Amino acid sequence: MAEQSWSLGQEWQEEAYLEANADVRNAVQAGVIPDGFYHWITFGQFEGRPGSSLRRSETGQTRSCLDPWKNVEFMTNGRVKPCCKFNGAADLADHGSLEDLRRSDTYQELRLGLLTGNLHPVCQTCHIRKMVPIKEQVQQVFRLLGPGVSLVEPGPLLTARVDMTGKCNLRCVYCAVSQPWYDGPQMPDEDLEQVADQLAGYPSLTAVDVNGHGETTQHPRWKAFCRRLLAKDIPLTIITNLGRKYDEDDFDVLSRFKVVQISVDTADDNLLRAVRRKVELSRIVYNLTRIRTTALVDGRKPPLMSFSCGIYDRSVLRLEEFAWFAVTLGVPSITFWNLVQYPDVPGATAVRPLSTLDDTELAAAMACIDRALAVLERYKIQVEIAGGFIEELRARLNGSAVAAGCEIGAN
Repeated sequence: MAEQSWSLGQEWQEEAYLEANADVRNAVQAGVIPDGFYHWITFGQFEGRPGSSLRRSETGQTRSCLDPWKNVEFMTNGRVKPCCKFNGAADLADHGSLEDLRRSDTYQELRLGLLTGNLHPVCQTCHIRKMVPIKEQVQQVFRLLGPGVSLVEPGPLLTARVDMTGKCNLRCVYCAVSQPWYDGPQMPDEDLEQVADQLAGYPSLTAVDVNGHGETTQHPRWKAFCRRLLAKDIPLTIITNLGRKYDEDDFDVLSRFKVVQISVDTADDNLLRAVRRKVELSRIVYNLTRIRTTALVDGRKPPLMSFSCGIYDRSVLRLEEFAWFAVTLGVPSITFWNLVQYPDVPGATAVRPLSTLDDTELAAAMACIDRALAVLERYKIQVEIAGGFIEELRARLNGSAVAAGCEIGAN
């Protein structure tokens, strides 16, 4: 393997590693593994092998993330990036093809960082993917790619996200859309056509998410775009507030999705109106029911209807009620996410992340969370915690309790 340089400040010396590890050289010569770099990433960094110019993170931790291997995201301006957090989107015209972009230095640097724990700054601050032991991340990449494939190379493109529009029908108090600087960009029709052309060439796709910072169904071409991909048997998913008035054609398209994830934080109608400001719970329930019914009447399996629920100081107090709401509607899965705080909206209800609560408030919040999780577990509703933030809050609370206990003991 030729020398590779990385912007992470690390450089791989293949010959030096093989010189220091005769058994690895023999395995490479026998064709058991492709090269020493593959061995160090997969085994050597955990065995403490000599001769490597790379180092794994001293913490032994990294993000659990496969996005740079299997995912691409198209922004409203048509540029492409590996995940929603990454801010270095690229123009496809500068790379020749989507595959050339996925093999670019930028993507390889992200992958190497995730494989060694020397994370790119974007990955360091990610609030979506949880931290795991490096070996666990390497193993899941190995399972994705299979044996003998360099782990810094891209895998098959399995998922994509298309951010059609930044425009939204709601004005949630905690969302960027409600900030005075937000301009609500929208993907031009010609870019949307080019994205459809790109995605239609990937039969490996298991899901295309048609959502971004806005409400996808606000884009005037959303149905035409989705029907084109559906005609190619590409499974579609969406996160939507489901708060608009839809016509028969809207319901028909949504009923053909694989997953419709509804962004809703509470089953309390007063709180919902105060925080989201332009939606009613009855409209969401009606739309959900119509989507299911449209599919069933047409003899098709309805989409999997799930919830995407933000937890913050006001919603957490009613979380058990929300859990029962999910049970009643037969929703099989919920993703809970942590609030990223923007400046308060003047004259509107203010909300706070749970991390800003004092220990007494946080203890009450955790009790609400635990009761809600117990309901969801009892009815076998799958729960995903984005970024593992609930366990981080629980650890903080436990740490405070231990510290308080030590003070009492010292006294």
